[in-house]
Amino acid sequence: MENKKKYIFMIIIMMIAVILVGTYAWLTYRTNDTAMVLTIGDIRSVQVTLSPYQIKGTLDEVTTYTSGKLTEVEAVNNSTESKKFKLYYQINSIDASLATSSLKYKVMRSTNGSTYSDYKNGTFSGTYAGSNLTIMEETLPAGPNLTYMYKVYLWLNSGSSGASGTFDGELRADIVNLPSQYQHVEYIQFSGTQYIDTGVLTNQNLELECDFSTTTASKLLFGARGSTSANGLVFGYFSTTGSYVGFGRASTNYSTTMNLLNGNRHIVNLSNSIYKIDGVNQTINNRGTLSQYYNIYLGTWNTANVADDRRYVGKVYSFKISNNGVLVRNYVPCYDKNQPITGGYKAGFCDLVSNTFFGNSGTGEFTYGNAI
Repeated sequence: MENKKKYIFMIIIMMIAVILVGTYAWLTYRTNDTAMVLTIGDIRSVQVTLSPYQIKGTLDEVTTYTSGKLTEVEAVNNSTESKKFKLYYQINSIDASLATSSLKYKVMRSTNGSTYSDYKNGTFSGTYAGSNLTIMEETLPAGPNLTYMYKVYLWLNSGSSGASGTFDGELRADIVNLPSQYQHVEYIQFSGTQYIDTGVLTNQNLELECDFSTTTASKLLFGARGSTSANGLVFGYFSTTGSYVGFGRASTNYSTTMNLLNGNRHIVNLSNSIYKIDGVNQTINNRGTLSQYYNIYLGTWNTANVADDRRYVGKVYSFKISNNGVLVRNYVPCYDKNQPITGGYKAGFCDLVSNTFFGNSGTGEFTYGNAI
């Protein structure tokens, strides 16, 4: 009994009634002396197990990736349909010396359980505390009992930085369960004529997150407001010094201290108390209390139920809306395989919360990135 306690001192099994596109999800955590093991998945579908998934402590330089931190991952598809999942690092804290190209990850993959090959590589350049770094997405062929195995290494390359640093994070998995008629893509490209009506009314308890990139000035990314600037929840109208932003009062505010027109991916977080670009706190000159309420549009602003003509030109990789801490929209870019058009398919966003496709409410058609 004592030996058993020594090696496995806590087992927690949680059955969580969370619907993931019509199925029940479950999580299993197992703690022992050397590792925390996390299994996430759908009982009737794909299961992903990560061991150990927690990485915390000082990272020192090593000469080869095999001397870095290793997490072993097993993905099993028990469905008769192909299933998709992604792996990402949830970064709780990271020293500036590590948020560089010197801190690297490498994914090795085996489809037979014995022979591993180089699959994915990348760096932690530009990451920050509170961010997630997606390292791979994989479509598992139809099962049952189809198993892929991975070795995921986190390593600080010797001779590149001359530094060590502390890291606190977790390697996690998400099941990307789009309905079978939709193909997940890297991004949706807005050309300046399209927009999406999210169906979510502005209110004081919303928090919005958008992953985007643009090089085009004076365009509007998302929001809603009254016929005047009052009562706005807005973000966009980009310049080299920032963006027009407001919550409660949409007052011109170029307080962001970075150029958002550089074509790089940026993440904005906006709520009544938060305004961040890439995890860095910004200021809003005027906040207020909303007293008029309109549906939030993505790709422009809803101005008293009229779509503003200054429509967004650029890419959107994801868009989320939470209401009082509860996720109400989780947009994944995709196209509808059942709706072919000239040169491709009708594209938009599949909301993983409502399992609903949100297409273009403007004119023209979306283009899109590579299938993933």
